[in-house]
Amino acid sequence: MDTDSSTAEPAPPGRRLAKLRRLAWLLAWCCLGPATVWTVAALYFDVRVPWLRAPLATTCGLGLLAVWLWGRRPWKLIVTATTFVLVLAWWLSLRPSNDRAVASPDCAAEGWRVAQCNRSLGTERQWRHASFSI
Repeated sequence: MDTDSSTAEPAPPGRRLAKLRRLAWLLAWCCLGPATVWTVAALYFDVRVPWLRAPLATTCGLGLLAVWLWGRRPWKLIVTATTFVLVLAWWLSLRPSNDRAVASPDCAAEGWRVAQCNRSLGTERQWRHASFSI
């Protein structure tokens, strides 16, 4: 029998399915990796209780790292995605506030007051609008 090694046989269905499964896991982790970083950052920057920010973000980050290192395969993805969805839901429910500390007292005024103050001081710039004719 003459066998020609130049013609490659297609991969068996099981091998193709395994490659597709690996590609799906890689895509899921490429999405959930940045989502995890955002989750920890959202907890660190947006928790309203200042002394709770660092411990909560650290606990979340270390907890997810522990799940990634010692958890079983499907649970890694499920726990990471669930944590992201829960923090995103909490973050979207936050109301904006104007009572945060600012760098200096002159920056504490709202935008319309600053514009009104600039007009009264005569420091508003005069802008010239050029029109180009072709």
